[in-house]
Amino acid sequence: MRQHGFSIILGALALILGLPSMAAAQDISKAELLEADLAEVVDLARQAFDAGDYDIAVERLQVAHRLQPTPRLFINIGRSLARAGDCRSALGYYYAYLRHPNAESELFEGVEATIDEVEADCDEDFDEASFSGRVLFESTPLLATVYLNDELVGTTPMELIALPIGTHQVRIESDGYEPFEDEISLRARRDHTVDATLQEESDEPVDPGPVDPIEPPPGDASSPPLNPIALGLVGGGAVLLGVGLYTDLVTIPRIDQERADAIETHGADSPQVAEFTQTRQSRSILALSTYIAGGMLLAGGAAWLIYDFVTHEDDAATSWRLAPEVQPNQAGLQLMRRF
Repeated sequence: MRQHGFSIILGALALILGLPSMAAAQDISKAELLEADLAEVVDLARQAFDAGDYDIAVERLQVAHRLQPTPRLFINIGRSLARAGDCRSALGYYYAYLRHPNAESELFEGVEATIDEVEADCDEDFDEASFSGRVLFESTPLLATVYLNDELVGTTPMELIALPIGTHQVRIESDGYEPFEDEISLRARRDHTVDATLQEESDEPVDPGPVDPIEPPPGDASSPPLNPIALGLVGGGAVLLGVGLYTDLVTIPRIDQERADAIETHGADSPQVAEFTQTRQSRSILALSTYIAGGMLLAGGAAWLIYDFVTHEDDAATSWRLAPEVQPNQAGLQLMRRF
């Protein structure tokens, strides 16, 4: 009964479109199908359905819709998918018809009744809000292989429906072309199109051209390698001097201002004033300590760097060195250069 109903709907569609019934062989390739006219494609789809080749009928109906988009074809695709046992995809196409802006309202009641029948036969619950609408796969060139989440699903042009919402990985391949890869995010009841333009593979290796040898940058023979410990001392000294300056120029003046406000408000002998006085003394000691420590570290690190510089060998024949010198009235270090 349902097969007969499908033939009536598809036959009515053919009459509406002005398409005569044509006899054609079932074993027509997808490439030939894409070159056929709409009349032949619709008639071939009807023949495949009548022969029980429901998957082939679905493919041909999808091509027919690609040639001339007609929402009534969704009903025929859904019926073919239901016969093929794919009730989830069948329900996806029925619901796609109901929400299509060009759907014929007089068919709504029959489609809704069919949805109830298919849902009753399904082994799983179908929640329209959990699945995508139609996902169309197009490519240049056509007839490229489509993989969805590393699973072969067909060749372009093709479409799937009622996929789980969320992120999916798409790969489209064709001989002689670089693979196309993409990540798609599907939403409930929304259609999505993947249109891949494949790039041809290059048989000729790319000539990078002459490559200049990479030479290390010339070193400065007169400059010694940097001493990280000495640099650390210089850096540490600079940081301590910075802390001292901040304490001396920012923190202590602020405490003085707060102390002056406390004297004016509470009197010079108040506990608040005594607390501010003690705080100022501690900050002054901190500033002085950081000045001393920072100066010592900075001077020590700088002296070490200078020592490394003057004792560094310029070449195999000359070098600088510091040597102690003691005389009757003085003692110290003497800078000497050896030849």
